[in-house]
Amino acid sequence: MNSYFLEADHFQICKNGYLSCGDTFYSIKNDNGIICVLADGLGSGIKASVLSTLTTTMAAGFMSSKVDIKRAAEIILETLPVCSYRQIGYSTFTIIEASNSGHIKVIEHDNPPYMLLRAGKSIPVEKQEIPIKTFRKSHLYYSELDLLPGDRVVYFSDGVSQSGMGLPHLPLGWLESGVEKYLEKLLIDSPAISASDISRRVAYKAREYDGNKAADDISCAALYLRNPRRTMLVTGPPYKKEHDSTLADMVSNFDGKKLVCGGTT
Repeated sequence: MNSYFLEADHFQICKNGYLSCGDTFYSIKNDNGIICVLADGLGSGIKASVLSTLTTTMAAGFMSSKVDIKRAAEIILETLPVCSYRQIGYSTFTIIEASNSGHIKVIEHDNPPYMLLRAGKSIPVEKQEIPIKTFRKSHLYYSELDLLPGDRVVYFSDGVSQSGMGLPHLPLGWLESGVEKYLEKLLIDSPAISASDISRRVAYKAREYDGNKAADDISCAALYLRNPRRTMLVTGPPYKKEHDSTLADMVSNFDGKKLVCGGTT
């Protein structure tokens, strides 16, 4: 089984006037891959931050303890408080369990749907709806798939998809369809763009639609499956002169980036 490199990153912008972001991103690596969680707490500021942090911590803890991703989501929903007026959970979330082979499991609760991008195009993903006993107005969506090298999974909070709402050309906001088109163009123009840059570009674009004053917490995260990039660091000559040719051969035959440093190198 091939082992690839999973590049995961995110970028966040606080709602204008707030110092604390109500969205929380958490990722943790394990022997097989990585677990990523993005949660959006209800409201803004400290209260939302506490709720989203609780959600991401619980999710990462369950997943690290080998709890099934579906069961982990159910436990979180059973544990989180419910808004008595709106009858919705105090936090939405997206949980991704990804292995180094490219196999991923994703479960979503009321966040905008994640996007799978392959060769510069958004690919539809088949999802299973899981009934929720706790919430009548909410849904859990589960999907499982195998990524190919070069694939990106991009997911974000509603501060992205709802940015620009009320503008003449965006009466309902940027929407998922607008984000999708932006990502497709971004990947066509920059096929090797990193997960960090994707997240940052999407977040900045969302803030731009809000007149550079974020109307809500803006968070975007990305997962990028790619081939590992190898690097060799040469810090000095061998202790014995007769080993110089061996080192020279190692450096010249190395397939990857080479860094040479040191006063005598």
